[in-house]
Amino acid sequence: MTTNPPLTTPNGASIFFEGAPLETGCQPAVIYFALSARMSLCQEPFNQPVLEWAKAGCRVFSWDLPFHDEEHTPQEAIALWAEQFAQGGRFIDEFIDLSLDNIDFLIKQGLINPTQLGVAGLSRGGYIAVQLAARSPMIQSIVGFAPLTDPKPIDEFSHYPDAGVEELSLSKLIPNLIHKRLRFYIGNRDIRVSTDACYAFMRALIEAAFLAGDRSPPIELIIYPSIGHKGHGTPFSIFTDGANWLQKQVIINHIKVEQ
Repeated sequence: MTTNPPLTTPNGASIFFEGAPLETGCQPAVIYFALSARMSLCQEPFNQPVLEWAKAGCRVFSWDLPFHDEEHTPQEAIALWAEQFAQGGRFIDEFIDLSLDNIDFLIKQGLINPTQLGVAGLSRGGYIAVQLAARSPMIQSIVGFAPLTDPKPIDEFSHYPDAGVEELSLSKLIPNLIHKRLRFYIGNRDIRVSTDACYAFMRALIEAAFLAGDRSPPIELIIYPSIGHKGHGTPFSIFTDGANWLQKQVIINHIKVEQ
């Protein structure tokens, strides 16, 4: 469990963090989503990239994903995602609005430099990370571990075949992502979030970036041998590699720009 008390925003949101004490002011920052904020930052294996970022000098912030609280298990939470969407809920847009407010709060508190900010996520957290980056011009670097890219293959969403689930595909956000730096990691047989769906999204994004004039878009997909339940696990080496990549974007590339 994190030893740092959460920050409370004027809107009542709780922001958890790991890394350098807040008294040290602005530090390079990563917004990271996996499940609840506490699980994302403190529980293995979800927090493995968090440990790498903190070691590299990045402060890591997180807040609970929708329905990821003490009242629901992670399995119940994703089922609620499907149910709420089928009922016309806008909970994802509302969560991104909340996230943008949280980031604005952290900037005004002098805890985040907008030019040194990256976003990352695991599975459904990767889906949310991309949603957030698509809405925020200041977020230019994204890493996703076994990311959900299209809810259609997810078992829980299959119960609502007429709910227009295709509208939730990340492919709808491609115009807002073509100038971002993005790296995804996916197992070669991930049948939970679908390796094929992840590849299709990345291929479409790369093509769009190319047609927009970028002859070598910084968009990468790394496929590794699947592990874990339904091939949806992420090995320690992948967490480390992705964490190192993102901290270089946030710290080193920022330094190059400043020079």
